[in-house]
Amino acid sequence: MWTRRRIIQFGLLQGAGTLALPLPSRGAQWPDRPVRIVVPNPPGGTADITARIVFERVGAAVHQSFIVENRAGGNGTIAMVAVARSKPDGYTFVVAGDSATYVPLVQEPPSFTMERDFVPVSLLVAQPVVLAVHPDTGIRSVADLISRAKAEPGKLSYGVSGVGSTHHVAAEMFCSAANISMTSIPYKGGGQAIADLIAGQIPVACLGAGAIAAHARSGRIRVLAVTSAERSTSLPDVPPLAEAGIPGIDITQWFALYAPRGTAAPVLEALQRHAAAALQQQAVREKLAENAIDAVGSDAATLEQRQKKDSAAWLAAINRLGIKPAGA
Repeated sequence: MWTRRRIIQFGLLQGAGTLALPLPSRGAQWPDRPVRIVVPNPPGGTADITARIVFERVGAAVHQSFIVENRAGGNGTIAMVAVARSKPDGYTFVVAGDSATYVPLVQEPPSFTMERDFVPVSLLVAQPVVLAVHPDTGIRSVADLISRAKAEPGKLSYGVSGVGSTHHVAAEMFCSAANISMTSIPYKGGGQAIADLIAGQIPVACLGAGAIAAHARSGRIRVLAVTSAERSTSLPDVPPLAEAGIPGIDITQWFALYAPRGTAAPVLEALQRHAAAALQQQAVREKLAENAIDAVGSDAATLEQRQKKDSAAWLAAINRLGIKPAGA
C-alpha cells in the first residue's frame, strides 16, 4: 500500500549521467536535495501511478530522491494552490490532469490559473476514459445500461473523481447523448471511486482507465466502453461509445508536469529532458501500459498549446451541460 506521503529513494541506473545545474539564487547544484512531486488526488489514481513510475527513473538519473506527495481535496484546487504559492526554487512540481486547466475558469474569483501561476514542463501520459459497472448489476453492455437508466430515471448512480472533472464531463456527455438521467457521486480521486465500485457501493463509474485496468482484468468490475473515438491500444477489446451506438464523443484524458511560475528555466529544461527520457524507456512504457496508461512526453510549448486548446473545449462543454465545479 502506498502511504499518503512516501519518499522514493532510488539507486543509480547503470550508465545514468549526473546533472549539474547552478541555480543563480542558490549557488548550488540542482538537485542537491529531494524534489517534491505533488499529486492533487489520493493514492491509486492515474496521476499517482504516473508520478511514481516516471519519477522513479528520473530520480535515479539525477541521483536524488523524489517525494510523491498526495494532497487531495477541493476538486484538486488545494494541491494546485499550494504549489502555486510554493517557492519557485526547482524543488516543488505538480502532476496535474487536464481538468486543472479549466476548473479555475468557472470559479469566481479563480483560486488559481495556469497562465498566471504555473509554467508548463511536459506532457507525461494520456489514457482513455471508461464507462464501467459492477458485475452484479447484470449490465453487460452500453445498451443494457441505457435500458436500465431509462427504466429507472435518476436511480442509477455513477462515481467520478470530482465535480467538473474530465470523468464527470464525459459521463454527462454520455447521458445527454443517450437521453438518460443518472446521479453523479463525486469522489476525491479515482482510487476511492474504484474501491466503492468494487465493493458494490455504486453500480456505475466513469473514470480513467489507469485506475480501472487491473480490476477489470481480475473480473471485479466490467468495462463497457471507452470514450475515445477509436479503440484504445491499452484496452483493445473494449468498444468506443460510437461502436455502442453513441457517436460524437471523443475524450482522451492527459496528465502533465507543471512548476510554479518563476522556476529557473535551466531546471525546467533539464527536468523536461529527464522526464522525456524516462518515458522512452521500455520498462516505464510497459509499467504504464499495464495500467492502461499511454506514455506521451512533450516539450513545454506542445503542452502549452494542448492546454489552451483543450481548456477552451472543456469550458464550452461544462457550460453547455450546466456542470458547476466545486467553488464555482
